[in-house]
Amino acid sequence: MTPEDIKTALTAVGQSPVASEWAKGFSTSIIEQLNKGRKLSEKQMVYVNKIIEQNSESALAEAAEWETIYREKYEKDAKYLAGYYMTTSYFRSIVNSIVSGEVPSRRGFLKMYGNKYAKKILAEREKPARFDARTHVMGNSKYRQDKLVWTPNNDDWRLRSEAVRQFEKHGGFIVGVDKTIRSAAKGNKVYKILPVAGKIIIYLEERFLKKARR
Repeated sequence: MTPEDIKTALTAVGQSPVASEWAKGFSTSIIEQLNKGRKLSEKQMVYVNKIIEQNSESALAEAAEWETIYREKYEKDAKYLAGYYMTTSYFRSIVNSIVSGEVPSRRGFLKMYGNKYAKKILAEREKPARFDARTHVMGNSKYRQDKLVWTPNNDDWRLRSEAVRQFEKHGGFIVGVDKTIRSAAKGNKVYKILPVAGKIIIYLEERFLKKARR
């Protein structure tokens, strides 16, 4: 490829809807280097060829096909899994794409979707809830205060402390199941619980609950 061919191809990469920000920035840098009459190194040419190939017409067609597949087959599961991965440091770029409503990269998403944690989370989602609404529950032998899940709405520490005290003393009543998953463990459904005589809702995973004795 001549320098002009490379500049033309990389200019197209800069306008490609599937090109990453890194690829666009790299393309701009290479074009500037060629405009100054500099010769590209072998390593730079390897990246240039790779980027051009990743943003070819066939790659664009494949990306359009992937968007259809993702929207129809994976998007619902993706949003569910994103709730868990937002609490971790893994797959950050993929999760950010999902949360913002964009289509994540095919390779990165399928890597996340196919790992053992994602499989466990999706398998647990399909299991029926152990506790129905209005069931009186208490913490089981695995329960500890640090297992409670708090939301931005639970920012009053006085009410939190009172709710925990009431729950640990008298238990509470199930008022619903939260949609966000906080762990990939068995029994990871998060219940919304109103402690007896409590004023705010607390959140606790199924694996830390048991039915209260009458």
